[in-house]
Amino acid sequence: KTSAVVVSEHAKLRWRERGGQGPLRPGRIRHHLLATLHVGAEAGPECQVEVGLAPGWRAVCVPQAQGGWLVVTVIREEEAC
Repeated sequence: KTSAVVVSEHAKLRWRERGGQGPLRPGRIRHHLLATLHVGAEAGPECQVEVGLAPGWRAVCVPQAQGGWLVVTVIREEEAC
């Protein structure tokens, strides 16, 4: 599926290290990603798209060669580009 979302182990680790609560849910990230893309989000220099997760949190997503998206890391909004 071209809009499938996979959460990397690195992203899960950063989520926990930075104080995230509960699991990172691919379905929820997918919902926010599709909404972000629908309104015309611009990709960064590495084709990354930052997606709001929860207040103060963003998921950094990149397209995968085989289709779908990979969450490569999770950042606090004050760290966002």
